[in-house]
Amino acid sequence: KSYLKLNFGNLFDETATHIEIKNMMGQIVYRKEYTGVISEYIEVGSFESGTYFISLHVNDKVMVKKLIIIH
Repeated sequence: KSYLKLNFGNLFDETATHIEIKNMMGQIVYRKEYTGVISEYIEVGSFESGTYFISLHVNDKVMVKKLIIIH
């Protein structure tokens, strides 16, 4: 299995946030809500090889990073 590690520590205090992973077609393949510390492993072994975008949504701000999965 393949995992993606997310660790944002206490960066967001008690602010509600969510993370989305979208494929190149804009389909959401993963979404989870968080409050406070974000520290976990996401199993990405079932994702098809390709390019994805991880979006971290905090209040009205969004940070997006590219993720390339190759099996």
